[in-house]
Amino acid sequence: MTDKDGVTLFEKKLGTQAEEEAVIELVTALDLIPLAIVQAAAYIKQRAPQCSVQQYLEQFRKGDRKRTKLLEKEGGRLRRD
Repeated sequence: MTDKDGVTLFEKKLGTQAEEEAVIELVTALDLIPLAIVQAAAYIKQRAPQCSVQQYLEQFRKGDRKRTKLLEKEGGRLRRD
């Protein structure tokens, strides 16, 4: 998966536009893993406007424990497209 593919997937799942630079940083931090990208988008979408892409990225970068907690959170309905 390329960065562009990751950004496209993220924005499709988020359903709204987000700051592109932050989205690129996030999908790169998620190692361009589709499931992780979808999970992050669902988490942010469910918690908007209290959680932005930048806020999620900051929490994700805090360490392995925080990263694991974020990725384990229920993100709502993650349906296949």
